[in-house]
Amino acid sequence: MAEDLRGGVDAHGRPLSVTVTAVADEVASASELVRGKTAGRPVAVVRGLGRYVGDDDGPRARSLVRPSVDDLFREGSAEAYDRGYRDGFGEGFREGSGDEQVPVD
Repeated sequence: MAEDLRGGVDAHGRPLSVTVTAVADEVASASELVRGKTAGRPVAVVRGLGRYVGDDDGPRARSLVRPSVDDLFREGSAEAYDRGYRDGFGEGFREGSGDEQVPVD
């Protein structure tokens, strides 16, 4: 279940152009706060979200996947570091003694 907020504005009046909220994920996360990770409570009762329930299941999670060119979080920090390191070598830099980049002679 997703809530498409594109075309609206946030609490400060700024336009929302790419915001689609994964409501099911947010409800699941909130329920874990109530249930507790290790408390042994298998269920949390959630009220007030009837607007998200209907005959049609609505868009599936696949609809939330962005094309890789638009995905700001596609790489983890290790992958981003490795790519930056490789790109630095590709630009003609060699490893220095510290954090600095030393141009290749």
